[in-house]
Amino acid sequence: MTISPTRITVGELAVRFLEQCGTRAAFGVISIHNMPILDALHTRGVIRFVSARGEAGACNMADACARVSGTLGVCVTSTGTGSGNAAGAMVEALTAGTPMLHLTGQIESPYLDRDLGYIHEHPAQLAMLKAVGKDAFRIRNPETALATLREAVRIAQTPPCGPVSIEIPIDVQKMLLDLPADLSPLMPAKAQPSPQAVDALAKRLLQARRPLLWLGGGARGAAGAAQRLVAMGWAVVTSVQGRGIVPEGHPQSLGSYNLQKPAEDFYATVDAMLTVGSRLRSNETLSYKLRLPATHYRIDANLLAENRGYNSACFVHGDAELTLHALADWWMPHSVPTWRSRMRWRKSPGRTSGGCATSRCRTACGATVRRCSTIRAQVCMRWAVALARAWRWRLARQLPTPRTNSAARPWRWSVTAVSCSTWANSPARCRRMRTWSCC
Repeated sequence: MTISPTRITVGELAVRFLEQCGTRAAFGVISIHNMPILDALHTRGVIRFVSARGEAGACNMADACARVSGTLGVCVTSTGTGSGNAAGAMVEALTAGTPMLHLTGQIESPYLDRDLGYIHEHPAQLAMLKAVGKDAFRIRNPETALATLREAVRIAQTPPCGPVSIEIPIDVQKMLLDLPADLSPLMPAKAQPSPQAVDALAKRLLQARRPLLWLGGGARGAAGAAQRLVAMGWAVVTSVQGRGIVPEGHPQSLGSYNLQKPAEDFYATVDAMLTVGSRLRSNETLSYKLRLPATHYRIDANLLAENRGYNSACFVHGDAELTLHALADWWMPHSVPTWRSRMRWRKSPGRTSGGCATSRCRTACGATVRRCSTIRAQVCMRWAVALARAWRWRLARQLPTPRTNSAARPWRWSVTAVSCSTWANSPARCRRMRTWSCC
């Protein structure tokens, strides 16, 4: 007995495919021009559909969902004015590099592109969607539906990521086809860094004494790799899209929007900055006038990022996670001491194991080094105070002014470190914020 294949609509095919992509939520506006897709979402019950009051809001929610979850964002709109309403949010997703699939409807195929003035038709809808996104496609028949869906998702998730639209005429959404045996998406291959380029960059960074990581949205999947460098003693700043890759409460992180004078003074003390997956956008660099460290290196999955905005002494084309892991792996077998170990203190003669000990920094700066047993930290004072000055500006924006009564203070300072011979301020550690600041 021959078992007849399962027949599904093109709308259900799109939903089943999104399930294989790991999508768990879709956002949109209900319309007669996307009803077959919404019917499949409701019937299968795997993907939660969140109905919005407008297409712009739906697209923004899909964008936010993708950024937070690290998965593909999905937005479903109607044709004509409906898809046009999503244009502004599409531009925002494109600017942020958000992987997103925008499914929209279209009028019946027999009347499409005939300039008949058909109701709800947008004569240049496909061209408009291409202008506000990374790319746009039209499904013309059931036979090409799966291939179009796969290619759209692959493009959306290929760095630099961005939103991709697919318009499906309402009659095509209702057409039947046999359920394909394989609905799996085509995952984009990660850009493999060249071993020679990694080797050259690793050797250059060996000379740095105060290295700094600038993490952008392209490094969202490289949190573990970034933490390895942070554990070696690297300081971190991020773009807005890179927030959270390294927790902003981390004592070696300054977070994002560090473009004020204290941060710029801090950058002057940095002898090597490595930008990873960031375009160094104008709103975060004072329209490219922010003075960054003179020695600048760059890692990006986009080949066109080299020397864009700021010149780089060395550029490595590769996935952020793979490249940062490769750098960390390169240093370890070569028995290279970590940057933190270079700042290690030497116990002064006659001092006991408790309390604090003072010595000279082993690096070329020769600044005072001190280890406080209370805060259990060891750091070159010149490096610490520069970081402290930048943190002083950030804490001034975040913390209330302490009261004179110490018992009523919302936080207390721990033991104060000695003053550096170069800087006038003394860094201390705040137990509540767990970060460096100035006394």
